[in-house]
Amino acid sequence: MPMGQWVFKFPAQAVLTVEQILWAQGATQALVDTAAGNPAAVADFRKRSEQQLAVLVDLVRGQRTTLERCALNTLIIIDVHARDVVQGLIDCQAQGQDHFDWTRQLRYYWDDQQGECLVRQTNCEFLFGYEYLGNTTRLVITPLTDRCYMTLTLAVHLNLGGAPAGPAGTGKTETVKDLAKALARQCVVFNCSDQLDYKMMGRFFSGLAQAGAWACFDEFNRIDIEVLSVIAQQVMTIQAAIMGHAERFLFEGNEIRLNPNCGFFITMNPGYAGRTELPDNLKALFRPVSMMIPDYALIAEIMLFSEGFQTAKVLASKMTQLYKLSSEQLSQQDHYDFGMRAVKSVLVMAGTLKRRYTTLTEDIVLIRALRDTNTPKFLSEDVPLFMGIIQDLFPGIEIPSVQHGDLQEAIEEALVKKNMQPVPSFVLKAIQLYETMESHEWQDGLCPRYFKELAEKGKGSDARELLIFDGPVDSLWIESMNTVLDDNKMLCLTNGDRWKMSSQMTMMFEVADLRVASPATVSRCGMIYLEEQHLGWRALVKSWAQKFEEDHPPHEGFLRLLTERLVAPCVQFLRQQCTEFIPSVNFGLISSLLGLFGALIARYQAAKEAAAGAAAALEKKKPKKGSKSKAAAAAEEDEDLLLDDDAKPSDSSPLFRNQHPDDPSYPLSLAIKHFVFALTWSFGASTDDACKEKFMEFLKRLLVPPPAASAASLALSSTKAQPAGSGPSAEDDDMYYRQIMAALQMPEEGSPGDYWVQDKGPIALWEAWQSRVAPFVYNKALPFEETVVPTVDTTTTAYLLDVLLLGGANVLLTGATGVGKTVMVQDYLRLPTTVEKAFSFQINFSAQTSAALTQDILEGRLTRKRHNLLGPPIGKKAVVFVDDANMPAPERYFAQPPIELLRQSIGQTGFYDRKKLTFTYLGDTQFVLACGPPGGGRNQMTPRLTRLFHCLGMPKVSRLSMGTIFAAVVNGFLGAQEPALPAAVQSLGPALVEATVALYAKVGTDLLPTPSKSHYTFNLRDASSLVGGILGAGSAGFKEKLAVVRLWAHEAARVFRDRLVNAEDRGWFDRTATMFIVC
Repeated sequence: MPMGQWVFKFPAQAVLTVEQILWAQGATQALVDTAAGNPAAVADFRKRSEQQLAVLVDLVRGQRTTLERCALNTLIIIDVHARDVVQGLIDCQAQGQDHFDWTRQLRYYWDDQQGECLVRQTNCEFLFGYEYLGNTTRLVITPLTDRCYMTLTLAVHLNLGGAPAGPAGTGKTETVKDLAKALARQCVVFNCSDQLDYKMMGRFFSGLAQAGAWACFDEFNRIDIEVLSVIAQQVMTIQAAIMGHAERFLFEGNEIRLNPNCGFFITMNPGYAGRTELPDNLKALFRPVSMMIPDYALIAEIMLFSEGFQTAKVLASKMTQLYKLSSEQLSQQDHYDFGMRAVKSVLVMAGTLKRRYTTLTEDIVLIRALRDTNTPKFLSEDVPLFMGIIQDLFPGIEIPSVQHGDLQEAIEEALVKKNMQPVPSFVLKAIQLYETMESHEWQDGLCPRYFKELAEKGKGSDARELLIFDGPVDSLWIESMNTVLDDNKMLCLTNGDRWKMSSQMTMMFEVADLRVASPATVSRCGMIYLEEQHLGWRALVKSWAQKFEEDHPPHEGFLRLLTERLVAPCVQFLRQQCTEFIPSVNFGLISSLLGLFGALIARYQAAKEAAAGAAAALEKKKPKKGSKSKAAAAAEEDEDLLLDDDAKPSDSSPLFRNQHPDDPSYPLSLAIKHFVFALTWSFGASTDDACKEKFMEFLKRLLVPPPAASAASLALSSTKAQPAGSGPSAEDDDMYYRQIMAALQMPEEGSPGDYWVQDKGPIALWEAWQSRVAPFVYNKALPFEETVVPTVDTTTTAYLLDVLLLGGANVLLTGATGVGKTVMVQDYLRLPTTVEKAFSFQINFSAQTSAALTQDILEGRLTRKRHNLLGPPIGKKAVVFVDDANMPAPERYFAQPPIELLRQSIGQTGFYDRKKLTFTYLGDTQFVLACGPPGGGRNQMTPRLTRLFHCLGMPKVSRLSMGTIFAAVVNGFLGAQEPALPAAVQSLGPALVEATVALYAKVGTDLLPTPSKSHYTFNLRDASSLVGGILGAGSAGFKEKLAVVRLWAHEAARVFRDRLVNAEDRGWFDRTATMFIVC
C-alpha cells in the first residue's frame, strides 16, 4: 500500500508505532549488514528514510484536515529525528546492533514470542503501554531531549522517580509527557502549590499505584517542607512494594493492589520565589536531570519543516538570530519573553499563515508571523527597532500591510455604539488581542467555579468564552495556573480535581505590570501592551463632545477649540512643571475635568427647571392681565443693569460679525465660565501646595483673550471659499475662540482659583470665594474636634464636594496631615441638606485592614434590595467615606487587597459574594476617600484606582488662617460660658491664640527630625490638640488669668514637651514657652 494512503487509513497512534517499529527493524538490519561486510548498508537505509520523509512533506503541503495535518506533523518530527540518528551512525562508522550510539536511542521492537511491542533504550526494556492517547503532537527531539530520555528511562528501570530541573521554557514537563507518549503510558500533569497537604497527596499516590499511571508534579518544590517530608515516606512505601514485586501492599492504613508500571516525576524551577529545598530523604528517591536552554535553531527548523517550509533551515537561523538581537538591543521589560515558548508561538502562527496565504513567499510568511506575534507586547519605542532588525535579516523584502476587513469594521462599529472613538492605534490593539487569543472537605473558590462553568459551556459550542482576571499578579498565585496556561490547559485544584480547558476558552489577565511575575508565567502568556498614546485623552473629549453637541447644537466646536487651546497646554504644563499630592494619569485628569463640567451643567439645568416650575406654579395663581407685574418689570430692569456696557457685545463690532450662534438654554457666557471653573478645579486641585499657585498663574495668562482681528482681515477670511465638507477653517476657529474668550469675563484681580461661578441669576458672574464664607457660630454642644470654622479653603472644598457628589462622581481628598480632610468630609455629611439626600457611613482603614473586612462592612451597612443588589434606603444615595485610604499595608508581592476591592466596587459597580460566588452589584453608591501623600506608613495607591476619583488637594493652613480659626473657636468658647467669665480672662483670647500659633511655628522650625529623633514631626493636629486641651478644661480652668496661663503651659508641655528625647531639647522648649508666656 502506498505511504500516502497508509498513513490515513489507520488510527494515527497505531500508524506512528508501526512506523517506529519498521524503522528500528530496518536500522538494526543495516547495522548487522555493516558488521557482516556491507559498509553501504546504513547509507542505503538513510536514502530510503529520506524518500519516505519526502513523501510525508509532499503530503503535508496539500489541503489536509486538522487531524490529518496533526498526524503528518508528528510523523515528520519523528522521521526527521530518525534521519538524524542514522546520519549520526554513519558519521561514527557504527557497526553492529550493540554500538552505543545505537543502543542509546529509544527503539521499538515487535516480539513474536510474547506478542508484545517492546521499547528499549540502553540496557532498559519496557512493555509498550497501549494506552490510547489519540492523535496528538510530539515534541521535537533534540540531543538534550535524548539525554533526558536516557536519564528518565534508567530511573524508571531502577524503580526511581525522575526530577528534571531548570529555568522556565526548557521543556521539563513536556519532555516527561513526551516520554510517556513514547511508552504509551497515561501521564497526569498536576500543578503543585503551597496549599497541598499530605492527605491529598496520599490519595493521589494511591490512585497512581493502582492505575499504573505516571504523574508529573509540576513546580514540586512549591510544596511546604513539612508536607514534603511525609511525601518522601509515601513514595518510599510504593517504591519498596514495586521492588518487592508485591501484588498488594499497605498504604496509608489501607491495603491496595499495585500496578508496577506507575511512575513519579517532579519538575522544579530552582531559585524562583516561593521555592523550597527538597529534604535529602526525598531527593534520594528521584534521579535528577538538569535541563538547559534547548537548541532553538534546530527546533525551529524541524517545526517549520513539518509545516511544509522548503527553506526551513535558513529561516530558522534568521529567526533565532532575530530573537538573540532583540533580547540584547530592545529595552528590558518584565513582560518581554524571547524564550522557547515565544519561539513556538511564532512557529505555530507561521504554519497557520502558510496554509491561509498560499501565494506568499516563505520569507514573508515568517516575517508576518514574527511581526504579528511580537509587536503587540512591545513598547512603542521598541517597535521601530524590532522592525529594523527584521529588515536587516531579510534585506530587500517589503513587508505587506495586513487588511483585517470584517473584524476591524466590527470593532469600530462596537466602539461607535458605545459613544467611543475608533482611534486607529486602539483598534489595532483590539485586533492584536483577538489574534493573540486565536493562537492558555473541599469548596470551590471563585476561579474553579467559573472555570468549570465555562468549560462545560464550551463543549459543542463555537462561541468564545473568556475568563478575565483583573488586578495585580501575585507570583505564588499565578504559578498555580501554570498547567492552565501551557499546552496542558489543565486547571489543577488542591483537592486533586483536574479540569480541562475547552478549545473555546481563553484566560485573560488585565494587569498594570508584571514586575513580580516569574519567567515561567511570562513565557506562558501572549502579551498585548497598551500605552496611553494608543488611545489618548483626546478620544475621551471627542466622545464627550458628541453628546454635549447633541444637547446644545449651537455650541458645536466649543469643546474641540478649548481642548486644543486650553486643555492641551495645561496637560503639558502640569506634567513638566508641577508635582501632585497623588500622581495622576492624563486620562483620569480629563475625566475629572469633564465630570465636573457635566456636574455644573446638570446642577444649572436642575436649578433652572426648578425655578421654571415654581414660576409656572406662581403664574397659575395670578389673575390674567395684559400688563406685566411690577416684579417682572423690576427683574428685567435688574437683568439689563447686570449686563453693563462693557459686557454687552455690539452687533456692529467686527468681532461678532457672522458670530457663532448662542444657545438660549445654556448660554455661551455660562458654558465658558463653567468650563474654566472645571479646568481650574480638576488640574489645579491635583497639584501640591508649592505648585498650585504656579499653575493658577499659568492658567491666568492662558485665559487672556486674544486680540481682536481687524475688520479687513475678517472680511477677507469670510470671502475665502472652503472645500465642501472640510469643516471650519483656521480663521473661523480663531473668530469663534475670540467670541468664547470675550464671554469669559475673568476678573483681573487674583487668580482663577479665587472665584466661583454664580449662575443662579439671569447672568452668570464670577464671584470671590470669600463671598460664600459663612459666619462662624460657636456651638458649645459640639466637641472641639468636630468643630469647623469656615474659611475660603473649607468653603471651596465643601462646594466642590457638593457639586461632584450630586453629579455622581467619586472624590479623593488629599493633603498634608492635619489640614482637616476628615473633619471636612464629616462636617459635609452632617449637613441637613446632605442627610436629606444621602445615606452615609465611614470606614477607617489601617495597615491591617483586609479586603474581607471591608466587604463585610459594605454588605452590613448597605441595604440588600435584591439577591444581587446592594444600595442605600429608597430615595437616597449612599456615600461611603473611607478615611486613611492608603494605609493598608502591601502584601508580599505589593498588592493591596482592600484597595483592589474599592477599585472593583467602582469600576465594575460591585464585587463577588464570597459565599455564594455570585456577583453583587452596588447601586446608587459613591465613595469619598481621604488620605495623605505617600510616606510615613502611607502607601502609594495604584493609578488604576485613583483615576476613578476626582482628586481635591487641601492646602496647608497658613499662619494667618490658623490664627483666624483658633481665634474664632477660643473667643466663641470664652464668650459662651455661663456664668460669664471675668473680663480679664476673656481678654486673654487673642494672647492664647498668638502664643499657640507662635509656639507651633517655632517648634516646627527648630526641632527637626533626625535619625535618632525621627518622631519630631509636627503638624496642625498638634496645635489643634493644644487648643482642644485648653478648652477641654471647661469654665473651671478659666477662673483667673494665672490659672489660664498655667493651663496653657501644661497643655503645651503635654503636646510638645513630652515628645522630646533629651534634657537639652526639653530645656529649649521650657525657655521658648516661657518667652511666649511673658509676651
